[in-house]
Amino acid sequence: MIRMTEVAALPVRNVAGLMTGTSMDGLDVALCRITSAPLSFELLAFETVPMPADLRRSLAAERLADVGAVARANMAFGHYFADALADVLVRHPVRLHLIGSHGQTVYHEHRVTTLQLGEPAPLAARFGCPVVHDFRANDIVAGGAGAPLVPYVDWRLLAGRGEALLA
Repeated sequence: MIRMTEVAALPVRNVAGLMTGTSMDGLDVALCRITSAPLSFELLAFETVPMPADLRRSLAAERLADVGAVARANMAFGHYFADALADVLVRHPVRLHLIGSHGQTVYHEHRVTTLQLGEPAPLAARFGCPVVHDFRANDIVAGGAGAPLVPYVDWRLLAGRGEALLA
């Protein structure tokens, strides 16, 4: 098992980034190699793994009407994320040092509260590395709105390359 302190000390990290969107059509999986000095990245692989229909149906508001249903959906998403990542790694083998998992947003109020489903424990258990998750909640606690989160990463990794960042 890799510990977070070990990941911080690595000059090169293999990272998996996982994210679903409001379309709920699938899980985007990006495998990247990140170098810390100077900060740079290489996209090793990118795939969208389709979301099973039963999992998508579980997100209907009436199906998330009680705490038990929310807890079951949370764990089901965690297993879906782990299975999807394992599937991508079969085609693109790499030893992971870190996983970033956004989760499936089911509720969000800017600067107030947010709820993402996707229990990180199945990822940590299956891949034996740290899992960073629940980015929106952490941003709200730090005084942010919980969204959007991507522009900061884009700026850190892509600024100064002499090319436009907007299409």
